[in-house]
Amino acid sequence: MVLLAGDPFAQPAPAMRDSILARPPSMPPIRALPRLTAIVGGPPWRVVLDNLPGVDGSRVLHSGDSVSTVRVLAIDARRVVLRVADSSVTLWLR
Repeated sequence: MVLLAGDPFAQPAPAMRDSILARPPSMPPIRALPRLTAIVGGPPWRVVLDNLPGVDGSRVLHSGDSVSTVRVLAIDARRVVLRVADSSVTLWLR
């Protein structure tokens, strides 16, 4: 039996099949976002955040503060805007 190069039913060679199956899927790591616990005060506002990378418990931050890869860009009465690694995230107070 002769297999043609474009045969869709042809089986790959065992070495090629094993290397395809052995490769882990390339998915980006899951990053947990900080959690907005409270917004405190009035202008100037402060924010209480949980789940910050490398921090146990909560942390009170002002606009401009940074913790690890998280930077507080803006705070108002209902939301906080963060720079998390390479993207901006808006967290709303519930």
